[in-house]
This record gives sequence, structure tokens and C-alpha cells, in this order.
Amino acid sequence: MEKADLSKTKPALPGEASRPDRLRAVSLEALEQILSAHRIYLETSRQQGTRADLSAADLTGCDLSGKALRRIKLDHALLRNANLAYANLEKANLIGAPISRRRRSMRRVSSARIWSLPS
Repeated sequence: MEKADLSKTKPALPGEASRPDRLRAVSLEALEQILSAHRIYLETSRQQGTRADLSAADLTGCDLSGKALRRIKLDHALLRNANLAYANLEKANLIGAPISRRRRSMRRVSSARIWSLPS
């Protein structure tokens, strides 16, 4: 069996292998319920409510401006045209979520885990 010449292959970007095949649709009603439970999760220091997991969710065009999105899971979420202005994304997981530079007018984004794959 012939070995592949690894010197000519491009290494996969970290997280690329785990990129989901399909995005999951989230209705506005479901999104409000998820964010409401997440707000309780934050207000009670993680004792009640549930940490929002919107991983691989299609959030195209959603208005998340001013929302408390601290510690939210948004890895591989599609945030095209989503309004994240003044959203608190402290310690949020945004790995693999494509975010354009002009959309990064978010509050407390410095400690968010952002690592976007090239679009």
C-alpha cells in the first residue's frame, strides 16, 4: 500500500473535520424559549435554567442585539446578517461560526472563544 505524500497536502483546519453537514433550523418561538432559559441560567449562577446550545443553528437574520449571550454555545452556527450589536458574548463559544469583522461590534467579546473558519 502506497503512503500519501503529506508534504503536498494541505492540513485540515482545526475544527473543520467536526463541521456539521447540516444546520438546524430554530423558530423564533424556540429561540425565545432557549434564550429565556439561558437568561435564568445566568441570573442564578448556573443553578437553574439551561445553558443555551445553539451549535450548528441557522440564525440568519436574527436580532440578538443587546442580549445576554454570556457562556452561550454558538459553535458552527450560521450568523449571517444576525444583529449582535451590544450583545454580551463573554465566554461564549463561537468556534467555527463565520462572523465578518464588521459584525464584531459586540460588547465584551474579548473573552469569547472566536475562531472562524474561512467562508
